[in-house]
Amino acid sequence: KDAALTHLLIPQSTKGLGINLSPQFEVPEGGSPVLLTREGNLYDLEKRSYYPHTKPLNITSFTISSSLFVVIRKDMLGWYEDGAVKERIKLPQTGMKVAAGPKQRIYVYGDRGAGSMIYLLEDGQEIPLVEVSRGRITAFTAIGERIFYAVGNVIFTIAKGERPGLLFAAEGEGLIRSLAIDPKIGVIYF
Repeated sequence: KDAALTHLLIPQSTKGLGINLSPQFEVPEGGSPVLLTREGNLYDLEKRSYYPHTKPLNITSFTISSSLFVVIRKDMLGWYEDGAVKERIKLPQTGMKVAAGPKQRIYVYGDRGAGSMIYLLEDGQEIPLVEVSRGRITAFTAIGERIFYAVGNVIFTIAKGERPGLLFAAEGEGLIRSLAIDPKIGVIYF
């Protein structure tokens, strides 16, 4: 009743901006939405301008962790700083996506054969968490040590010491593209 919906960007307005967007975006705490273009550059939606860069960033996935832009470029994980990507960790393969968790936890996930794999990057280690034998992970989020991921139209959850459990199947939907958690009331949005 007291909520308001404000459209920040609609498909028709992207043409007017002259940008070609990927489905990835983040909203920094207290900031405006940051979008990833298909060319791999970061775009500030409020300022209607690109983040500074001296040459194309070629970012394929990004997240924000404690105000740090954590990025993937090809098979390297690093961060965006001063208009450039600082590469630091070689990932198991190209095409992985990155997601931030609480307490500066970083998760990477991606395809593996006919399935998918989720890793936790912590203390310089790459810790395998979940192997999905069949299906591609299409969305991911975490709250505390609990993670949630979607494969097609099904949402699964797992925490330390557990096996993955089916949480919800979205009937009538073919694909869940994003997941978000409201930690205060424990609601998951997709």
